[in-house]
Amino acid sequence: MKTFFSAAALASMRSSGYRHTTYALAELVDNSFDAGATKTKIIFFEKRDGNNRRYIDEIIVSDNGLGMPEEVLYSCLTFGATTNTNLATMVTEKKMGKFGFGLPNASLSQCKFIKVYSWQKSGAVLSTKLDLQESLDQNTIDLPPVQPESLPSHYEQASAVLDKKHGVIISWQKCDMLSAVKGETLCDLAQPTLGQIYRHLLAKGSTIQLEVYDFNESKNSYTQRHAYKVIPNDPLFLMSNTQIAETLHKLANSGLAFSKSYKSFSTGETTCRPTNIRQDDLCQHVTFRWQGKTYKLEIVASAAHIDIQKPGIKIGASTEVGTLYGKRDSISFVRANREIATGDFGFYRKTEPQHRWWSIEVKFDADLDNLLNVYNTKQGVNFTYTDQTPGFDEYTSTLPVAREEFQAMLSNKLQSTYSELWKLVRKQGREWDEQQTLPDTIDGSPEIVGGTATTNTALTITDGKRDSVFADDEKQKLAQRLAEKFPEVPEAVIKNAIVQFEVARLKSVVLYHASADQSLWTMTQVHGFLITLINKNHSFYTNIMLPLRQPQTEQALAALELFISSLSAEEYSPHFMQSEKRTILEEFRAYVGIHLNAYIRDNAIDLESTVALMNPANAPALE
Repeated sequence: MKTFFSAAALASMRSSGYRHTTYALAELVDNSFDAGATKTKIIFFEKRDGNNRRYIDEIIVSDNGLGMPEEVLYSCLTFGATTNTNLATMVTEKKMGKFGFGLPNASLSQCKFIKVYSWQKSGAVLSTKLDLQESLDQNTIDLPPVQPESLPSHYEQASAVLDKKHGVIISWQKCDMLSAVKGETLCDLAQPTLGQIYRHLLAKGSTIQLEVYDFNESKNSYTQRHAYKVIPNDPLFLMSNTQIAETLHKLANSGLAFSKSYKSFSTGETTCRPTNIRQDDLCQHVTFRWQGKTYKLEIVASAAHIDIQKPGIKIGASTEVGTLYGKRDSISFVRANREIATGDFGFYRKTEPQHRWWSIEVKFDADLDNLLNVYNTKQGVNFTYTDQTPGFDEYTSTLPVAREEFQAMLSNKLQSTYSELWKLVRKQGREWDEQQTLPDTIDGSPEIVGGTATTNTALTITDGKRDSVFADDEKQKLAQRLAEKFPEVPEAVIKNAIVQFEVARLKSVVLYHASADQSLWTMTQVHGFLITLINKNHSFYTNIMLPLRQPQTEQALAALELFISSLSAEEYSPHFMQSEKRTILEEFRAYVGIHLNAYIRDNAIDLESTVALMNPANAPALE
């Protein structure tokens, strides 16, 4: 008899849109937690090919959950089969599974052979399998019967059985669609992602372990090479002892200018205090009524502590902690304690660095799946900012109309919360800036004057960061070049400045130094690191730029620095690398400097008095 599904259709399900292997593995972890597991292991078994190169031969996901009875095990590899059929129970028990697609869909997206082992009492292991190639060869989608089977011996070597009385092990073999060839690489990719997806469950004591085992052919056995414990990765930064702890500890003990600020948050190499503050006034419970049912969700808001935003320096975004903040999205959706989506959702621009300092989490349960249009891969929600209302009626509206009304309502709530957080972050930043003097240097020393923090941030955002730290020979050459330009600066100060360049991973930097050169600026490049030197002896600097070196006018000074930086960058572009072109440009720069100097001198242009009036402390009293 013909069916509505075929082996060829089964093969086509391999293109199911999982972003990378971690998200496919997460589907299996969902099933483990739904089955009452408190411990989950993901184990990568590696072998070597004929060229002695490592490859992943098998991946297993093991848990200490309740296991599956025979009838559930038989259908677990069938699309659409699920034990979570009661929506009310799903909401009450915070179940993550619902669609019945997770296990077969996620598995086929990564491999051609799936085997499932389950036991509900010691020694009574049952198994089932799905062999895609066999289904194609036989043109069938029938699954073989469940049968008793012993676990493979290498599972015991890897301590894969987490509870002898009950549990499940899912095996992926013939893995031809993985995001990386080596288990260690997949672990590095999975740690932060799984830590963020399951942060709430991990914080409550559940565990996820990642392990890599290498096959020793001569001994016919496996040896553990790597083991990683997944720890919470909280984008609201309200949890203690999260993945940011390691970076906080490193910077707190680095001896750099911002070390002191981070010490108050770091409590050890892997422990830390929360770095954000929950904004209780902005947190709220939201309800929506449709067809006699009340739907509920919760909005949680937080903002970074001022010592994280401004860790003794004006732009905390330039540190490694600031970079970690900037890598994640500021809005996340969490379904049944499991993160399902992150993004800007049309509310803010990711290119604005200060947006990293606030966070919003929307928490909901499975009963809101239709109104939020949750993807069956649990990788997103079909939601974006909208202010359109379709003429909604609480009792008679269809799902599409109710969805639009709900999303407009949620957009309004999130817009209000985001706006208040954004105001708070900017207000805190301004107040901090007004209490400080604008740092004249990169390292706190008066000998080397650097560009504004705004300039450095803009250079990083637009031009990107260096791919790697400076090599030893690059540091030596850079120190030599800086010593030539700043002969009066101590060697220790120059080395500290290079450390700052390295931490920020800048590709270019603006520095100020006194020069007899008539140009306003000159450049030098060391191993691709571009230094733009602005001449402190030039009248444009003394009359225009120097008066702008205060918090109230930093943006204006940054605009000038970025304009000069753009000219430097283009002069060092491949188009102008020929020696004759460079000579012409150097002469042009010198003549521009002379002409600009004449403008300033002959017309007595001076911003000092104007900038002084811009300072509120100097403003005349109103009559």
